[in-house]
Amino acid sequence: MLRSHKIALQPNNKQSTYFAKACGVARFAFNWGLADMNTTSRIKQNGRIEQLSIQDICDLK
Repeated sequence: MLRSHKIALQPNNKQSTYFAKACGVARFAFNWGLADMNTTSRIKQNGRIEQLSIQDICDLK
């Protein structure tokens, strides 16, 4: 049997800001990884290494 406890958070302003930043970093990392996977997939589908533009490289950072 699984049991769990639900705890409500009541963060102060400093903690709320930290949580928002942490969520933003996680979303950024996910989007960066997704873009990298899409680029790799596109290269593999073409069967050749394609030149990435400066804009593509900057978008991955």
